[in-house]
Amino acid sequence: MSEKKTRKSPPGRTARLTEEIKESFLNAIKEGMLVEAAAKEVGYTGRWMMKIRHRDPDFDAAWTDATMTGRLVRADVVESEIHRRAIEGIPERVYYKGKLIYTATRYSDTLLMFYAKSLDERFRDRSTQELQHSGPGGAPLSVDVQINWVDPKIVKPDEATDDETTDSD
Repeated sequence: MSEKKTRKSPPGRTARLTEEIKESFLNAIKEGMLVEAAAKEVGYTGRWMMKIRHRDPDFDAAWTDATMTGRLVRADVVESEIHRRAIEGIPERVYYKGKLIYTATRYSDTLLMFYAKSLDERFRDRSTQELQHSGPGGAPLSVDVQINWVDPKIVKPDEATDDETTDSD
């Protein structure tokens, strides 16, 4: 007698990913969770959710939208932390011989610099370069190069003068 084997789902999982589970997963992504954490939240692995994503175009599109929202949320969290460390400062305990002497507020100048650059154009690095690919009047560029060679075996660096290092034609 041969019995037909049925595939069992791991404990706590349903054989099929329900719309409710998909929605919970997408909400977790929207809240800023990364894929693996969001999948774990609904009882699956990130790898399994990726497989489902590739099989379901609607879920894929919803996932992409949720990811964009989640990135904005994470960026806001990062910006808040940068603000806290750069502007508000973080308390740092100072000990001497194992005893707390005082608590100082430490600020991050580097974070403040990058934060300021992200907020206002006035603080950004300015670098402009003008490239001209042709000479005056559209003529081809001409470059004059003069190379002066000094044989180190003949002239020591402290003995070299401008006259000795110039080749004459």
